[in-house]
Amino acid sequence: MTRRILSVTALILISIIFATVLAEFIARMLESDDTKRGNFYNIPHEALGWVPKPNSQAVMETSEYIAHYTINEDAMNDTPTYQYKNSKRRLVAIGDSHTFALGVDMSQAWPNVLENLLFGEDSEAGTVFNLGVIGYNLGQYYDWLKLNEERLSPNTLIIGFSMATDLYDLIPPRKGGFVYGRDKDRYYYDLADDGTLYHARSNIAGTREPATDVRSYLNHLALYRLIKRSKLAYWLSVRISPRGRSLWPGLDTALKKELVGDDAYRWQLAERVLTALAGDVGQRVDHIILVVIPYLAQVYDEVWEASFGGFPGKYDRWIGNDRLREICKRLGIEFVDTTPDFISQTQATGEWLHYRYDGHPNPLGHKIIAAAIARHWRMLQAH
Repeated sequence: MTRRILSVTALILISIIFATVLAEFIARMLESDDTKRGNFYNIPHEALGWVPKPNSQAVMETSEYIAHYTINEDAMNDTPTYQYKNSKRRLVAIGDSHTFALGVDMSQAWPNVLENLLFGEDSEAGTVFNLGVIGYNLGQYYDWLKLNEERLSPNTLIIGFSMATDLYDLIPPRKGGFVYGRDKDRYYYDLADDGTLYHARSNIAGTREPATDVRSYLNHLALYRLIKRSKLAYWLSVRISPRGRSLWPGLDTALKKELVGDDAYRWQLAERVLTALAGDVGQRVDHIILVVIPYLAQVYDEVWEASFGGFPGKYDRWIGNDRLREICKRLGIEFVDTTPDFISQTQATGEWLHYRYDGHPNPLGHKIIAAAIARHWRMLQAH
C-alpha cells in the first residue's frame, strides 16, 4: 500500500513538472520579445551612486515602445541647459523613472509637455528642467536637486511622487539595503531612534529584499512574463508574501489602512525627507508642488478588483493619496493628485494610460500629468 502511494505521488510530481516545463516552452513560443534593449548609459557618482551620462544619446526598445532620450550637458533628459539661461520662469521637476521618463521620447516626458503648455516656444518666458533620474528615491531627488539648484535657479519646484516606488525604495542599508543600485555606494537618509533625520554614506551593506529576489527569479520565466499583467497575476501578487514581504511592495505600503513596522517607517522617513526639503528649498522658491503619479491598481478597476480590492478591510484605494495630501498641507507644499484625471480618462475612453507590461505612463499618461500641473500652476500665478 505504501509503495502504491509513493508511486502515485511520484507520478503526480512528474506530471506537474512535465506540465510546467511544457507550459514554459509554449509560453516562450508565444511571447513577444519584451526584453529591454538599448544603449542607455549611467556613470558612477560619489554622492548619488549614478547619474545619466552627460551629452549622450540613448534608445530603449521593448515590445510596447521604442523611446529615445537625449541627455544634456547637465545629465538631464532634456534640451541643453544653456538655451534657457534667460528664462524668467524656471520650474524644476525632480523624480524617478516616472519623471525622467522611461518609455516615452524625451519630448513626450511630462516636464517637457508641461513646458510646452505653459510657455510654448518662448524660452525667455519660462522653462521646465527635467531632473528626474531612473532608479532614484526620494532622498536622491533631494540630493540631486541640491547639486543643481544654484545653476538652475528655480522659481518653482515640482516633486513627481510615484506611488509605484517612492514608498518602496526608501530603505537604508540597515533595513535590508537599497532596492535600486544596491551595488553602488552613496549617501542616504535614515532616522535615528528619536525620529531625527540624518544623512549617512553606505558601504554596500544589507541584503536584497526577499520579494525582490522572488520577482527577479520569476522574471526569468516566460510563463510568469506571459501572465504577470493578467488577473491571475494581480490576484496572486497580494496573496503570496515571501517572508511576509509583498510581491507588490510599493502599493502595498501606500494603500494599507494600518501602518506598522517597515510600512510605518517608510511613511515616517518619506515625511521627514519632505520636511527637510521643504524647510530648505522652500526658502528660495515661490512654490513647491508635489504631484501624485498613480500606479495600475489605483487607476484601473479591473486591476484593483483583482488585487487589493479583494481585501477591503486591509487596503484603501485612496488612503495613500490622502496621507500625502495631509503631509503636504502640514509642510506648506502644494498638492496635485492626478489619479482622478487618470481614472476619468480611462473610464471615458477605455484606454490604458500606462504600458500594461512595463507599468510606466505612456505618452497620453504624461499629457494628463502635465495638464494637471499646468492648471494648478496657472492658478497659483493668478493669486
